[in-house]
Amino acid sequence: MNNVLFRQENQLLGMAYEKDSKLANNIIRSDIFEMYQDLISRPLWKWKCKIFPKDLKSNLIISDNPVCKVLGIDKATGSLMVPLTKKRILYGGKSEIVEGCRNLSIREVNFCLAAWAERNIYAADKQTLKDIVTDLSGKGLIIGPQDVLDAVRKPLFGLPERAAKNPVPEDIDLGKFWKSLKDSFGPSIFDSGE
Repeated sequence: MNNVLFRQENQLLGMAYEKDSKLANNIIRSDIFEMYQDLISRPLWKWKCKIFPKDLKSNLIISDNPVCKVLGIDKATGSLMVPLTKKRILYGGKSEIVEGCRNLSIREVNFCLAAWAERNIYAADKQTLKDIVTDLSGKGLIIGPQDVLDAVRKPLFGLPERAAKNPVPEDIDLGKFWKSLKDSFGPSIFDSGE
């Protein structure tokens, strides 16, 4: 990806966010989907399923953005989480990160999933929703820096708002970064024409 094109796209996203935040949110969701199609099909990308015990009182949530990239929780940084049922979740990423995710509690997983919701969060029971409200307010089991707690209460972890307000620095080559990230998972199975 050319840095000039990315900067232009980021400026357009900023203008879209000012005019219609829902439009900006959809642009980001669509872009993320397209970027990950190639990444998750590479040979070093791993998927693992975890099934939480049935006797746990809490259940997994689902949101209007059901697949999320996790940043900020040490054991899960750089993974994808896909809730499948109220007790079953699929983790994707590098092997060591996926294994770290398997050690997350259901409350930690729900915190991550809630942070990437656009607007709606769904659960199979009221207590799970109450736990989410408590954790997102910073008064629950999940305690973090205030800037993180502020971001988790915004749509898509505050990403559209941050993208609209923060221009991409001139010295960052995002195309090179993205290519390096993809290459770290092995060769693409798609013919990219490069």
